[in-house]
Amino acid sequence: MSHHWMHVSIQTFYGKVDDKHCRLKREPAYYALGQGQMGVKGAKWCDFIVYTSKGMYVERIAFDQNYWQTLKNQLLQ
Repeated sequence: MSHHWMHVSIQTFYGKVDDKHCRLKREPAYYALGQGQMGVKGAKWCDFIVYTSKGMYVERIAFDQNYWQTLKNQLLQ
């Protein structure tokens, strides 16, 4: 089994949904970071993990081939 990870700044990467859950922002810069890393590594998914004194939250982020292709084309221009 291969492991895939994504590193982003803890202060800026998530949006709070309620007192018990958070979620990776789907804003272009954050989404592009994750999709780009998965595209370069050939990963089909990555786990977004937040661990605090209040507990741990895990969200599986799926690779989006169409988004990656568009992003890659924009980067190559």
